[in-house]
Amino acid sequence: RKGRIEKLSFGNNDITATTTKRICAALKKNASLRRLDISGAEFDDGSAAELAGALQSDTVLEELELSDCFMGDARGA
Repeated sequence: RKGRIEKLSFGNNDITATTTKRICAALKKNASLRRLDISGAEFDDGSAAELAGALQSDTVLEELELSDCFMGDARGA
């Protein structure tokens, strides 16, 4: 399957709200991505909800790495 991305890693990178929106848009159109690594990322409530919605509509993704993520505005408060 030439030209298809099956694995993408953003692990331990600074994922901004804009990056989250782009990831979500890609997940909604996903036809080949099977593994996504967003470990170590921090998501505010809005970004976490947006990501959850995109993941619900994705039928191709098989593995999602979320280790050491912080989701939501409270982040351990």
